[in-house]
Amino acid sequence: MSARLVGSVGGSVTRTPRSPLPAMQPKLENRKPQPPTLRFADDQDAEDLFRLINTAYEAEFKTFRMQNKFGALAELEATLSNGSDTRWLVLDLADESEETIAACQIRMAGDAEERKCEILVLATAVEGKGLATFLLKKVAGIAASLGAKALECRIPHLREDVYGWLEHRGFTEVGGGPWAEIEDAPTRIPVSYICMECKLGAFRSKPTRPKQIVKNPSADGMANLIGTLFEQLHAEKRAGQADATSATIDV
Repeated sequence: MSARLVGSVGGSVTRTPRSPLPAMQPKLENRKPQPPTLRFADDQDAEDLFRLINTAYEAEFKTFRMQNKFGALAELEATLSNGSDTRWLVLDLADESEETIAACQIRMAGDAEERKCEILVLATAVEGKGLATFLLKKVAGIAASLGAKALECRIPHLREDVYGWLEHRGFTEVGGGPWAEIEDAPTRIPVSYICMECKLGAFRSKPTRPKQIVKNPSADGMANLIGTLFEQLHAEKRAGQADATSATIDV
């Protein structure tokens, strides 16, 4: 065994055993997380989708729905069957768990000239992480490859948060009507729907920030608002300095 010199006492040399070098460990914490994987769902995903979607739509259940988005597992299973005219796109974590963290139900509609991709359900396991935007961007690419000219979705008029979210990504309001036209499920209060549409060329994967102050903004909304106000303030200050410089040169 090798040894190393550590000092001397009374003329003698004191040596101590050298401790073995620690094994080199990979720095996993420095590795970048892998992006989620995109795939089409099948009937094996029914239970996971059922939990994910009903959790994501709980806000509507608490406000106007008599039952959750899917009242029974069999309802969702029917949308995954071979005879269904809809398809499900899901995002899975790229790790051992392969947990489904986002899902979107789509349906192609219209003729060749006015073909649209209808978004029937859009749900994520967490908010504010860009999952919905990432998934919607992938849906837009698939829709374009299938000949669609636009994305379309219908939302309850009570969901002002969803309206603003869609608007910041390029959607505009194109119509609406009674909620019973799109869902047979009873509601606690009268509800209407708003039809939102986005031409595929107008979709924004990097949403614009809100330009107006909203009533009772959330914490995240307030942070965005403050950031926007600071940007506007600096822009005005720079514009003022430019005007002053221009005026001096003109004189």
